[in-house]
Formats: sequence, structure tokens, C-alpha cells
Amino acid sequence: DVAGLVLIDPPEQNVAAFAPAWAKDDVESSKQRFAFIRQCAKGAEQGLLAAPPDNLKRCISPVVPFADAKVTAAVVGYKMKPAYWHTLLSELQNNQIVFAQPVSANENHGSMPLVVLTADNTYADAPPAVRKLLEAARESTQAHIAATSTGGKRVFVKNTSHDIQIDQPQAVADAILAMISDRQMATQPKR
Repeated sequence: DVAGLVLIDPPEQNVAAFAPAWAKDDVESSKQRFAFIRQCAKGAEQGLLAAPPDNLKRCISPVVPFADAKVTAAVVGYKMKPAYWHTLLSELQNNQIVFAQPVSANENHGSMPLVVLTADNTYADAPPAVRKLLEAARESTQAHIAATSTGGKRVFVKNTSHDIQIDQPQAVADAILAMISDRQMATQPKR
């Protein structure tokens, strides 16, 4: 039932082939990240996050500093639930496994419309030498993903971090609307 795909800055896959030292460091830092998430999950299970002790305050700090009070309250609200932390841990652990591999040579989306939105500043915080390697890994990944469909293409979005949907939400909406419009045009009977 999928009529098309718009992917928002898919992360680099098989990064160890491009930046082995960075990949090794990332695995080590992930261990610390996972321990933190487990600590937050335990705090949520024990009902400690409503008035967290010092060691758990980071668990509920707002992620988006420019969000309004309603959004901040919603973020804090779902972070108090153990399910949030269990889901986050599962996602990040599975990402580590999935993204360690290159895009499968068997991945094929036929002629399905497929747009890969590419951010221009995903690795702004990385040291220049590492940034170049990460950009090469992402370039390889995204080019391979776009090539999985004869209708695949990449669209480069300026002034964006990895979070294109936050930095340039209109670019995401435009890509989706263009795909819908193209799809409708393709399915209308010819006169």
C-alpha cells in the first residue's frame, strides 16, 4: 500500500568502513548512553521522574530548548513513562546493528517514487577530518538508497542539521506534496 517514500537524511551505514576509529568510539559511547537510558527507565518505573533526584534530572530535561510550554510539558510527560525509555533503548540498540551494515545490495523498491532529503550540515560538530569521513559514509549510504528505485532521487536541503524536519519543515512538506501531486498526475486518465 506504500505509494512512495520520503526519507529524511538517512544516517550513514557501514561507517566502520569509512571511519573505523570513530565507529569504535561510537560503540563505546553507546554503552554509556544505554546505561543512562536504563537508569532513566528505572527511575520512571519507580515514579522518581516527577521530582527527580540530581542523578536523574537529565532524564526529563527538554530536548528542544525553543519549544513552547505545551510542547515542553508533553515531552516531560512522555519521558516520565517507562515505555518511552524502553522504546528508546530498543530503537538505539537495533539502530546500532542495522546501521553497522551497508545498504543491502538486494534492497529494491522497483519504480516506487523515493526521495532522500539530504541535510547540508549533519556533522557540524564533528572535527574536520572525521566530518569528511562521516560525510563520505553518508554520501555512499544515501546514494545507494536512492538507487534502490528507478524513481529514486536525492534533494539537498540547505541550512539544515540532521533534523531537517525541525530546521526546514517546509522542505519536508514540499517533498511530500510534490510526491503526492506527481502520483496523482500519473494515475489520472489521459484525455
